Amino acid sequence: MKNMLHYEFDANLWQVPGRGGWHMLNLPLQLSSELKLLFTHQCAARGRLSVEVQIEDQLWQTSLLRDDSASVFLLPVKFEVRKDLKLKAGDLCTVKLKLKAP
Repeated sequence: MKNMLHYEFDANLWQVPGRGGWHMLNLPLQLSSELKLLFTHQCAARGRLSVEVQIEDQLWQTSLLRDDSASVFLLPVKFEVRKDLKLKAGDLCTVKLKLKAP
């Protein structure tokens, strides 16, 4: 697609502590830094970036969340995706990420 940025990375799924905690993937530090530079205004305004994500055959739209304490973006992995792919905390995922160029 024209004007789209494409990235691929591997990350381990982890669960946010607490009952019914969300499941997340950390974007690599280098990728997070690049996205912060490219999307400075959007990041400053909301701290979120809209993306299209693919893990295996599952494709969905979501937003990256900024984690300032770790200097990375977090990618939430919704329940339906985890269920369909039988993913659990600790599993290594290959992620394809697509977002509109600034």
